[in-house]
Amino acid sequence: MKPTIFAITILTFLAGLSTMSGPLIVGGKDFQTINPMIKTFAQMQGAMEIAALLAIILGLATSILLMIMQKIENPVLNVMAHVIAYIMFVIYMLPIIYVFMFSFTDARAIKTGKISIHSFTLKNYKHLFELSTAYMPYIVSLVYAIGASLIVTVIAVVVARIVTKSKHKLDQLFEYSVLIPWLLPSTLIAYIIVKLPFSYRMIRASFFSIDGKMEEAAKAMGAKSFYTMRKVILPVIMLVVLSIVVLNLKSLLSEYDLSVFLYHPLFKPLGIVIKGATEETATTEAQAMAFVDSVLLMVISTISLWLGRYGGFGSAKRFLTGGGRRTSWRS
Repeated sequence: MKPTIFAITILTFLAGLSTMSGPLIVGGKDFQTINPMIKTFAQMQGAMEIAALLAIILGLATSILLMIMQKIENPVLNVMAHVIAYIMFVIYMLPIIYVFMFSFTDARAIKTGKISIHSFTLKNYKHLFELSTAYMPYIVSLVYAIGASLIVTVIAVVVARIVTKSKHKLDQLFEYSVLIPWLLPSTLIAYIIVKLPFSYRMIRASFFSIDGKMEEAAKAMGAKSFYTMRKVILPVIMLVVLSIVVLNLKSLLSEYDLSVFLYHPLFKPLGIVIKGATEETATTEAQAMAFVDSVLLMVISTISLWLGRYGGFGSAKRFLTGGGRRTSWRS
């Protein structure tokens, strides 16, 4: 598993190196990272050259990291790296604990920093169901995320089917068409495009696990292509398809990096609302609700992780179909 662990470590570090929404929301005015600075300079007249230079520096840093990232052979340095890693783990966990605690804390107590046992309340969660300004961003984000996830999955399944069964060279063009960086005229289309390459690769990989004899048997019995796809192919890859839908839905629910450029002022997604709650001009109630939103997103992420990666769909399917009895999705 070491190659996988190293690859995950590198990819996670690279994601953190180029992150934008995290520093903007929790970094504060005295905490600057390179990607938000690139965004700021790119929007300033006369400073676009600086933005381009910073982008080049970021690319070089990424390349250097990929070259030098390797196993630490020196035992002393190895121990030091582990100690630092555990310290960082504690540091990373503290904000999560504080967010959960503040979600049950009175807004005024959070603002003043004077928190006591009397400061804890369920009022913040009550507001989530009572105030339209609190639950409306969830509705907007759910509509965008569900719509994009379903559309992306359908497109990925169709294109992957065509490419894996291609009989003509032109059929391979479908594979590259899903990777084209189209113009982004709306939030929904932006969500679709940003998730399409990932979804396509995952679903395309699942098609290679299908036994070709099943499809041949269906054709020999007179089944049409669409019927074979619906009754033979889809049941086999259904767990993969559902997992991709859930993972896309989870990641798009709080999406910020694209939404900040494309959202409609009357339909603010959840990520925009959470970012707005971190501004100095935000009300104390809005700041308190940001902690509630963060806790709910963590719960949603946990459920999505269980459904998509740890057999949640399989467990749910067995429960719905009568315990341990294994049945197909067609039943």
